Amino acid sequence: MLKGVYTAVITPFTNDEQVDYISLATILMRQDKSDVAGVVMLGSTAEEKCLTEFEKLKIIKLATQIIKNKQIIVGVSSASTDEACKIIEKYNIFDIDGYLVGCPYYVKPTQQGLYLHFEKIASKTKLPICIYNVPSRTGTNISPETVGRLSNIKNIVAVKDATGSIEYAAKILGLCHDNFSVLCGNDDMFLEYLNIGASGIVSVLSNAYPQEFADIFNCYSHDRMFSESEFENLKPIIDNIFKESNPIGIKYLMSKLGISNNVLRLPLTQLTEVNSKTLDELIK
Repeated sequence: MLKGVYTAVITPFTNDEQVDYISLATILMRQDKSDVAGVVMLGSTAEEKCLTEFEKLKIIKLATQIIKNKQIIVGVSSASTDEACKIIEKYNIFDIDGYLVGCPYYVKPTQQGLYLHFEKIASKTKLPICIYNVPSRTGTNISPETVGRLSNIKNIVAVKDATGSIEYAAKILGLCHDNFSVLCGNDDMFLEYLNIGASGIVSVLSNAYPQEFADIFNCYSHDRMFSESEFENLKPIIDNIFKESNPIGIKYLMSKLGISNNVLRLPLTQLTEVNSKTLDELIK
């Protein structure tokens, strides 16, 4: 069961747009020293589609060298089921703890196609798999009923729900067994998901504030007032870092905190001046 705060780690770049492995090591060490449950490498926040295969393998290797006390979940996504299976087989050599597998994008499969997609991928590894449902990026929405069917496959253990629909998440909770995890995929809805029984979150802002997000989760069951207060403190920043496509906002924030550079690879561009000024005031 996946439970707690998982940080969707960014990929920092140097000024000439090479992967900044030194800054990435710093980010990973901050995560490892905090009380988050784990890190998610090579997700959409990591600009995975703009990384080479060599860079991806080196990033995973670095994570396994630095992360000692947390789970390491690696993102996998492809429009092709066979290609996703090949990626999984390459990553299986690493000492990691599971995969975050996205719905195939662009091709718009049926629900049966989605079921067979995840079923085949699950057969290629013994590691736990978390389904990643993010219709705004893939153009495909996996239904609660299909998630329910998939939850009966032994190593499909969770779903990261980035639909933004509490009703969707609640329906999954009602269809799946108790050990199946529903993770919030939108930082701004963290408390709403905890309120209905979600197991945690895959967070973007926890790149910058890992301990604060861990505190929100860890205190929720016995000191909800503290969790709500801590969340309200962060909510204006959450709202503003997502005014432009992720990870544009979080990369700007990380640069202002002196953790990594504000560099992205095209087609992503830097945060606009008006939103930068708003974030500057919030950080102060």
